[in-house]
Amino acid sequence: MDSVTIVNIIFIKSYYISPSLPRNWGKITLILLLTSNGFYTDEIKKHFLELVGGATDQKHAAVITTASPLKANNPFAIKAKDDLNEMGFGRVDFLDLEFERPDILLDKAVIYINGGNPFGLLHHMKRNGADRVFRALTGKDVVVVGASAGAIVLGPNIKRLKDDGWVTEIINK
Repeated sequence: MDSVTIVNIIFIKSYYISPSLPRNWGKITLILLLTSNGFYTDEIKKHFLELVGGATDQKHAAVITTASPLKANNPFAIKAKDDLNEMGFGRVDFLDLEFERPDILLDKAVIYINGGNPFGLLHHMKRNGADRVFRALTGKDVVVVGASAGAIVLGPNIKRLKDDGWVTEIINK
């Protein structure tokens, strides 16, 4: 791996960070792939497919577009959907948690959370119960990809520096 890829990709399984944990490694809480820019390199795509495991043609995926004001017209969301289709997923849907129910995610093998405004994304995830859906997915061998803001909301909290120098913390609970 080159240094750009190391900064760009983090795998988390059962809260341990490792690029190469075996799929049968104990109880998996959620399989996360956190990136700054989605499926930016072929190496990221390769590791993503290893995390998914097996054939993709019978697996369904969702691209959450909530964080961007362009929603499904966001070029990065469109690229993510195109990438998932090129990787052979049987079905790839856009989902906007601001207006759509999160229980659609329960039958997905892959959930891709696109970038944009992490504060708005977190607000809508909590407001419509998507946070509870993600908790229900633990142990289901679902791969969750967070790109940019999508990666941020998957962390333990969101912090921002206000103009006056004070840090505001929003806890993801």
